[in-house]
Amino acid sequence: MLGKGRLIAAYEFKELQKNKSRLLLESLGTKNYITEENMTLADIYNINNNGMEFNNSIKTQIGFK
Repeated sequence: MLGKGRLIAAYEFKELQKNKSRLLLESLGTKNYITEENMTLADIYNINNNGMEFNNSIKTQIGFK
């Protein structure tokens, strides 16, 4: 149970219809990918990321200098 004033609104984003998915993909410059099915926003915005890539360009330091 949430305390008073903790939750103002809850949003649920369902899959976009395939024509809207295509329009968004095109507006993002992903012209080489054409979908034949409904897609979620997560799928559309991560279309080029297969989930196995890591960004090694960010170097972080742990401990003292």
